[in-house]
Amino acid sequence: MTITESRPDEERAVEPAAEPAVPMLTPPPPLPGVAGVVSTSDHTVVGRLYMAVSLVFLIGASVLWALAGFEGMDLDGFDVLEADVWTQVVTLAEVGLFMFGVWPLLIGLALYVVPLQLGSPSAAFPRLAAASFWGWLVGAGIVIAGYIADGGPNGDDVDAVLLTLSGLGLVILSLLAATVSAVTTVLAVRPAGMSLRRVPAFSWSVLTAGSLWLLTFPVLAGNLLLIYLDADHGQELYGAKGNIWAQVDWVFSQPAVFVFLVPVLGIVADIVQSSARVPQALHRPVLAVIGVTAALSFGAWAQTAFNAALVERATWIAMSVAIALPLLALGGLLADNLRRGRPSVGSPLLLGLLAYVAALAAGVCAALGAIDPLNLVGTTWADGLAKLIAAAAVLGAIAGLQYWGARIWGRTPPEGLMLLAALALVAGAAAFAVPELIAGGLGQVPLDLFGAAEVVEDGYEALNGVMAAGAVLIAVGVLVTILAIVPAAMRGARQPAEARWKGLTLEWAEVGVPGAAGTRVPVAEVRSATPLADEPDPSTNDAATGEQN
Repeated sequence: MTITESRPDEERAVEPAAEPAVPMLTPPPPLPGVAGVVSTSDHTVVGRLYMAVSLVFLIGASVLWALAGFEGMDLDGFDVLEADVWTQVVTLAEVGLFMFGVWPLLIGLALYVVPLQLGSPSAAFPRLAAASFWGWLVGAGIVIAGYIADGGPNGDDVDAVLLTLSGLGLVILSLLAATVSAVTTVLAVRPAGMSLRRVPAFSWSVLTAGSLWLLTFPVLAGNLLLIYLDADHGQELYGAKGNIWAQVDWVFSQPAVFVFLVPVLGIVADIVQSSARVPQALHRPVLAVIGVTAALSFGAWAQTAFNAALVERATWIAMSVAIALPLLALGGLLADNLRRGRPSVGSPLLLGLLAYVAALAAGVCAALGAIDPLNLVGTTWADGLAKLIAAAAVLGAIAGLQYWGARIWGRTPPEGLMLLAALALVAGAAAFAVPELIAGGLGQVPLDLFGAAEVVEDGYEALNGVMAAGAVLIAVGVLVTILAIVPAAMRGARQPAEARWKGLTLEWAEVGVPGAAGTRVPVAEVRSATPLADEPDPSTNDAATGEQN
């Protein structure tokens, strides 16, 4: 038996008193107060820490984007920021958006939810996951300190540049450590009968996205190590200025940037299934299209800093065009699930569907950007695509925060506030990404961040203002989300099965917050992808039943 497949159901019957197929991990009892938070290895606490801090970082990154956009409304001169400072604000805003915001937010959701979906009281390597949070937080602080000391791209202080590179390397290694914990949990900590074909969509998306993160980001860490050694020993190969960003920017470009969308697809699929109140009849195809999307997101090979002609190769063009196909197929599968059920419309479904629409739009934009006659390569189209993917990831992650709110915070955040957050986030996402796409369609090339003059098309300065307004709206949407979450987390009351959203996967088999007053409903053996539909909750008369592989 391998760790990637469960024992076949047909070969033997499960004895009621038999040992579980995978030993259940039991976390040690926590210490009280702050000491308990600092020393915890409880995946629920670590997940909440990741989610809470990354939301704050998202607001900071959005503010930086707004500042850079408002400054870009007059490119004849820099009124607030000097040219070098503006460059560092733009690059820190992008690093902050993805590395301090989107990626750790998804990691936090994964560490919290995945063990519950697999019926496990703990994640694999819980101490590694806990250490990863503190390493990420310290690394983020070092990066910010390095930028403040003039050590970002275009900075003149070599020591500060080394500090920035060290901090960014620590951020990457820490998030990879958390990824190892999440991926190993899916592979090795599953109950009897739960093959990989039966894992919930979100857990599957974490496995596929995490596998790509483990293949992609060590390459980025290697790039940073080479630049560090070069900057520390004469700057003969790369230099200490613009080439730093050239070795990082490929992570935020297609196809690599799409890997941040993969967990969002799993979140949306789980929300749609619960909202439809019937199992997804085509669960395996859903897993397949998520896996194909992840495979098409591998982009460590596509580093134009080493070979600018990569965007002309058939491989890059084919991957860019093909990425839209699984995203379109997922839409059909989700629509079929909703058609067969009786959808319960709420903020999780609304946010999830809007995140899917943004993800599909990103796939279409990637395909258009690779079509040679359109001449979009080398324009701001790529920048707009990265912003659209970031906005879709934020929408999807916040949809997950609301959907699993009762599990994570003890009480579902208020529906009204979350709908207000959804409105601000959707408007902000459109205003944040669309101006760069419009400018790219008009032929505007990205402004050279490192000093070379560029031709600015008419209207581009006004579009920068729209982008800045979009960043402000995203910051407002995230802030409203925090304002909705904090009271829910601090009230202390635990919601009973009312908070189940008619969920059919194992995270809803427990009443109350895990580790608090929760009561886990035992499942002897998983017989389908929706275990709670096989043994429906007596209080839920409309729960669907039936075998679902």
